[in-house]
Amino acid sequence: MFNKNSKNEKSPSLFNRIEQKISEILTLYSGRPLPGISKTSLLVDWLLFRITDYKKNKTDDILKLLKRKIHYRSSHNLNYLITEIFFYKIYYFHSTKPNPRILDCGANIGLATLFFKILYPNSIIEAFEPDPELFSILKRNVTENQLSNVHVYNYALGEKNGIGEFYPNINPTIGQLGKFAPGSLPPIQVTIRRLSEWIGEGVDFLKLDVEGAEWEIVKELFESNCLWKVKEAVIEYHGNLN
Repeated sequence: MFNKNSKNEKSPSLFNRIEQKISEILTLYSGRPLPGISKTSLLVDWLLFRITDYKKNKTDDILKLLKRKIHYRSSHNLNYLITEIFFYKIYYFHSTKPNPRILDCGANIGLATLFFKILYPNSIIEAFEPDPELFSILKRNVTENQLSNVHVYNYALGEKNGIGEFYPNINPTIGQLGKFAPGSLPPIQVTIRRLSEWIGEGVDFLKLDVEGAEWEIVKELFESNCLWKVKEAVIEYHGNLN
């Protein structure tokens, strides 16, 4: 998996970059088939993106991916999301239900949401993104790609409902609630909600990538007697952000 803060580290050599890309391609083709996803089509779209967009580090542009149009803010971060979600398949899960309930917390521009909808077209998804700019792109990607039964919320998630300071970041994948970090932009006020309000009768899959707020959210689910209703989860733990 890639380091989100890799831009602060020494650039790898040409040999290491080539080795990494070969590894990514092999990873894409390894493992089980992904329902609804042509790995060859995905590879072609990704290679075209790398050739035409990546070196320019385009911003506020559109990528054609698996016959969908994906609006994005930064081509460097889009590449990170594609490789993490579609190549490494970190959010793959098996459901016996045709319409699993999924919570996408830290949805960013909606790449994981798209991944879930391709795997399970009848899934019901609640997607949360506190950054207003990213939320606008998320909403656009959901609407323009006609992703049905996807509900998007411009909320941060936390231990209690209220208003808090959110620090957007020049790296669109690492904005944080209540914490200044390298690359942080001036804070903005955002609405904070408790995730337990969306658990209902149960959740089949929880994706939690919230840049340091994961402990508060899991604690709140436990104290609300809702954690046991989550059948499966992938939680990205951020223990070294500061």
